[in-house]
Amino acid sequence: MGLFLNSRIPFDSYRTTASEKYFVDKTALLAELIPALGTNQRFFCITRPRRFGKSVMANMIGAFFEKTIDARCLFEKRKITSPEISRKLLEASCGSYADYMNHYDVIYIDFSRIPENCASYHTYINRVSHGLKRDLSDKFPYL
Repeated sequence: MGLFLNSRIPFDSYRTTASEKYFVDKTALLAELIPALGTNQRFFCITRPRRFGKSVMANMIGAFFEKTIDARCLFEKRKITSPEISRKLLEASCGSYADYMNHYDVIYIDFSRIPENCASYHTYINRVSHGLKRDLSDKFPYL
């Protein structure tokens, strides 16, 4: 696992959030994303006002798709596994949610705060760029 490629952070963060008392299951959103995979419309911009759950959604998406950590324990009792969602995916010729869970390399970058050892955003962007290049060359040395 790398710092940015297939990081544990989305999984660990979503697991923590999902275990909280007032957690709201929004995994049905995944059924909206799955049909777009592999198409020209596979890029998404998730916008909401401050404190409306953007990070939680990003962590959920990362935890679901990332192939480094088996996420069945996080999603087995969520809406994404419901018969209604399963029907919706079958109607879209997508198969089952399980066909997509933990099958992708995920790049996770959190731009919400600068680490202590970075004096500026420029320094941080350079750190992200070098770290991502390192992660990708470790994972795909033949490229």
